[in-house]
Amino acid sequence: MDYYKILEIDKNSTTQEIKKHYYKLAKKYHPDKNNGISDENFKLLSEAYSTLSNPKKRYLYDMKLLFKVNLGEDFINHFSDIELEILHDYYLRLKESTEFKFLKLLYDSLPKNFKEKVKRKFKQHKLDKKNSLLNLKDIKYIYANSIDNDYTINLNRSLKDVYLNVNKEIILVTKNYAYHVFITSSDYSLEFKISNHVLTIHIQTVLPDHYTLNGKDIYYNHRINLYEYYFVDTFPIVLPNEIQINLKNSQSSSGINDSVKIPYLGIKDGCKRGDLYIYKNLDLMIQNKHQYESVIKEIFT
Repeated sequence: MDYYKILEIDKNSTTQEIKKHYYKLAKKYHPDKNNGISDENFKLLSEAYSTLSNPKKRYLYDMKLLFKVNLGEDFINHFSDIELEILHDYYLRLKESTEFKFLKLLYDSLPKNFKEKVKRKFKQHKLDKKNSLLNLKDIKYIYANSIDNDYTINLNRSLKDVYLNVNKEIILVTKNYAYHVFITSSDYSLEFKISNHVLTIHIQTVLPDHYTLNGKDIYYNHRINLYEYYFVDTFPIVLPNEIQINLKNSQSSSGINDSVKIPYLGIKDGCKRGDLYIYKNLDLMIQNKHQYESVIKEIFT
């Protein structure tokens, strides 16, 4: 339901034009013209005029239309009027940024046939209701409308997300404000003062087995047994992004418990990545030594 279409006006119409169109259509749908019956058209017309003739209501309605068109119908249902104003302010600043103006200029300079392909692609994306420009399932909410003490929240991030610099959004809702927190890195803390109390959010990386971190450098502890040490040519190493590399035994180290350094495979910090250090540790522990007693005896006697 579009109030502008109901009043037969465009989105740039003035308040005076809105009033003029309303009275014109009201005469057509007024109960006096329809045997005293107030039909649905007249009700919608009155509803549309009540919203668009009020500058505050019209502003909020325009924001809902704007973000509904850009981000999908479900998106708008998750925000209050105050949050919509925050989003609108951000939207306006984005439009006025140098980067946005440059991208618009670049797009305008593209060949016409290419721009038509882009438009068709976005149109198809919009028609596919299963897809959306923003996945609301990925957004986590923290409701702190009324807290009566200091609180600490520990948020864990996987090493894979930190390694790939995956963006996570948290919306912290308080009585008067909504904070949109975008997290790309990890291992730091945020503090919010709410009603004379402090809400602290600790963001930390959960490390899988064999991994440790030293700043932006990653340390991988690869344990091998005696057989692997002497007879296996390569060792498979699975990186945090789930890509597997095969490290040659002859290149892994010159001796036991030495390490090999692979540049630029660590955590990203700004425009640079740290390094990956792989330690090869000889594991002589045998779970069931009695099972291999005869073999060990044959080797060493």
